[in-house]
Amino acid sequence: MDGDATPDLVRSAQQGDLAARETLARAWVRRVHGMALAVSRDRDEADDATQDAFVRAFERLHTLRRPERFGSWLLTLTRRIALDRLRAGRRRGALHAAARATVGAAHAGGAGDVAGVFGGDADGDAVRRAWAALPERERVVVLWSVVDGATLRDIAAWLGTNKSRVDRLRRKALDQMRKELES
Repeated sequence: MDGDATPDLVRSAQQGDLAARETLARAWVRRVHGMALAVSRDRDEADDATQDAFVRAFERLHTLRRPERFGSWLLTLTRRIALDRLRAGRRRGALHAAARATVGAAHAGGAGDVAGVFGGDADGDAVRRAWAALPERERVVVLWSVVDGATLRDIAAWLGTNKSRVDRLRRKALDQMRKELES
């Protein structure tokens, strides 16, 4: 099962229960925003992708056949939306926003601030640059495990992989960041 998405809650949301949809959105907004941020590397773009992901998810919720897989389904949808938005931005020549690689808030609606975790000084800027240089999947794992404190088991479920793969990704990412910061 995917963390905060009980199959009964998802079924209620599929039947149009607005309270169930709100509960799902509140439970998943941080992880959805984290995925969008890891893909786009831009807070404003991630905010927009997060909103798009929830709108599209609730429009298509009736197509989800396995309610226990809601989290993986939602994060996959979010990743695709964020990538589509990033590609569209490239076509429009709007990559300057994504190239800034700002970390900004880890959650939609200002529920938390990754910049505060990294610090606002030169060291914090160096950590943000090292984080932004990571491949997308590794940025997601670092964000969720280090910043949000998610367990390897939860991250594995959200990404549709196993704990050992997540652990390897996390160790590789942190080693790469450490090397970047030491140079």
